[in-house]
Amino acid sequence: MHYMILAYRPDGPNPEHPEELEKLETAFRLYECNLRDGGHLVASAQFGQASECTRFVWATGGTHRASSHPADRLFGMFLIDVKDRDEADQLASRCPGSPGVTVELRKASAPPAEIR
Repeated sequence: MHYMILAYRPDGPNPEHPEELEKLETAFRLYECNLRDGGHLVASAQFGQASECTRFVWATGGTHRASSHPADRLFGMFLIDVKDRDEADQLASRCPGSPGVTVELRKASAPPAEIR
């Protein structure tokens, strides 16, 4: 089974406290290593600033509008391979956080495409 762990943090001046962001980034790298060493990591990514983001919202009729100011920013993601939901919950609960960070766990309904 595959699950996606998504980590969000509030948008705003980034970082307000550079040392806190550095600690969080270090913790995410260690978490990624632990997932890999445990044989659970399929893919991962850490994302850039929300100020560099463009969000597209589609409306009826196929038109869309672009926005560059999401309320929360996706900080990182981890695609994991686990035996069941309990194992996914356990691994997601170990994802590092700090005040304002939200971690979301979602089941991936299809196996990941092979990257060539």
